[in-house]
Amino acid sequence: MDESDFKKSIIDLWLKELEENYNVKLDPLCYDIAYKVLIRTTYLAKASSVAIAAGFCPYATRLIEWVGVKGVWFSIKQNLPGKGEDIHKVLSIAFPEVFYEIFGRSNVRIDQLSNKIRGSIDNAISYLSKLGIISQEISRNEVEELIERAILGLLAAEKHLEFDLSKAKVFTEMQMISYGFNLWGAPDVIIEDQKSRRAVVIEWKTGSPEVRERDKVQIYSYVLLELERLGHITPKQTLDTILKEIITTDSKQTKVYPMIIRPRIRLTIYYSDYPALPQGTRKSANELIEEVRERIKRIILSSYFISILVSGLRPAGINYEDAHEKCHITIPFSNEKKIGGLAFNFIPLRLRRFAPANCVLMQQSTCPWADFCKLYFVDFEHSEIDAEMWKFRYRTIAKHLRDLATYKALYELSYRLSLDELVDHINRGCGFKVKINMHNIIYNTNEDDVTIEPIAKPLELEVIGVSERGEHTLFNGRIDVFGFSLGESDKYGEDVLVLRRKFRQFEYKANIKSLYDIASSEIRPRTVRLRKPVQIFIIEPHINQLTLMQSIFARVDDVKYDYDKEEITLMVRPISWALKLPFLLFKKLRIFSDESRYTVLVAEANADLTHIELEALGALHTIMKRIAKELTISNDEGMQSIIRAIKSNRHQVLHLLTGLIPSWYRKGKRDVR
Repeated sequence: MDESDFKKSIIDLWLKELEENYNVKLDPLCYDIAYKVLIRTTYLAKASSVAIAAGFCPYATRLIEWVGVKGVWFSIKQNLPGKGEDIHKVLSIAFPEVFYEIFGRSNVRIDQLSNKIRGSIDNAISYLSKLGIISQEISRNEVEELIERAILGLLAAEKHLEFDLSKAKVFTEMQMISYGFNLWGAPDVIIEDQKSRRAVVIEWKTGSPEVRERDKVQIYSYVLLELERLGHITPKQTLDTILKEIITTDSKQTKVYPMIIRPRIRLTIYYSDYPALPQGTRKSANELIEEVRERIKRIILSSYFISILVSGLRPAGINYEDAHEKCHITIPFSNEKKIGGLAFNFIPLRLRRFAPANCVLMQQSTCPWADFCKLYFVDFEHSEIDAEMWKFRYRTIAKHLRDLATYKALYELSYRLSLDELVDHINRGCGFKVKINMHNIIYNTNEDDVTIEPIAKPLELEVIGVSERGEHTLFNGRIDVFGFSLGESDKYGEDVLVLRRKFRQFEYKANIKSLYDIASSEIRPRTVRLRKPVQIFIIEPHINQLTLMQSIFARVDDVKYDYDKEEITLMVRPISWALKLPFLLFKKLRIFSDESRYTVLVAEANADLTHIELEALGALHTIMKRIAKELTISNDEGMQSIIRAIKSNRHQVLHLLTGLIPSWYRKGKRDVR
């Protein structure tokens, strides 16, 4: 079974339920359109958004991911390490220190646990405050309780799981990307035994002691990612095979065990509804198995639905008119009203709780998204303002899909080449051409969706070139392999990494001594470029998938060529203040390792800040809709003035959002639609 078959099985589950429930018949090509979009898109659903869709309400997720409405819960954050609450930042520094102190000893001294935790918390707060990463007063008691519960919970679970914590490594806020599940997450804590390929995933939940369904969905999203990282599951397996790998009633055979740590829980140290070792629930193992199986299906269905919804029809190579003919359905809405649209833009029935028009939470004003939901989904009159704002939004999303092209290319490369083959190919100065097929699937249903062509000749193409159909370039970026020593990097400061590699044979000649001499030479050294943003992946022998390795986003601050030592040196730093914490964690967690030197793969990658742009558009669109509602008459002079203002400044807005000048503007044409 290949990846498209697995994805198609989820699409089949989704659309067949829609057909049966509403007594409609879809053209078989509609199924093909949906899963072709899924295979070809570079989009990734955020684990936090999937948690809301599968654990609370998919309409709220549509507002966040598609419309750009900013999350109204403090627990919602983008999947950028270090972008959460201050308490999570302190935990990311303090917990590993406590863990290695406790489990790195032959005799665990529980009586000293509280003192050790308090000392680590004080050190973490002092360290982060000094660097300006946290700004508010932290509840030390809450942090202490969370860490203590985690340590005691691990001690209790270790015996049942037969998991040797003394040999485990800790990762905090590690970014993980899977195009098999179209999922992007940054788990709070992963504790991993690399030899046995087993792990514990911890999710911190502050505030209320209640464990909600969306909390469970979020941690099982991370379980999926960790299982793929360790090689236990792949998207090429069937859904049933994946579910069997995820769920077991034998604690000793458990591959990845989830733990939710909340303060002030009285009945248990931590919560887990994993069937092999449940904590905080009285349900039977059989009940839990069914619940977890259904939850996993909802997680995958949510990520696929979000990906298709946001990506639109472009990856399938068809226009709306063609899709309308094959996929358009009309279903009951409310008060004898009906709504129509493409089948795969409707909420999957497994995720639906209430339609917005008859939502109990909205009627009771207890849903934080109620006002936005009413504005976008209940009062869904489509005005000229909506049309204009959606043009901006689609442009922004298109930029987002381009920015993610590198990650899709690296993910595909990792499944088609072994890690050794990939590194060897790069070390020979060779690159790859990655083509994402965007041909119209009505006429080209049997073509490969993603093709990769290794370039055999050194320096002919020492980059990853990603294109649509092999024509329209999405991304060209260089890749290289370096080594770094933790001790050497520390000499330059906490927010600096020093990466080095030797010249390769074809890059060096003894009689060439300067860059001036080799400016036009075919043997000039080529590596990642100065000032370019890069993703840095630590090569881990037990992990084959690059996008699931520990990584950081940074900027190349300096590139030096030393012809005496025949060596290239890179100096890399955080690309912005907001991304400083993951950079520090990247180095800090290495302190507890026995290794002193590491090999890293460095890939030029665009910075993805689309969520900020979408939030700005979402705020503007919401204001415009409220103004339109107050004016009530769509052809009112004030309304027309607003529309004219939007149209006259469209090219400037698009340029600010996407960095591109529309073709109609470059040609001096006016576009009024």
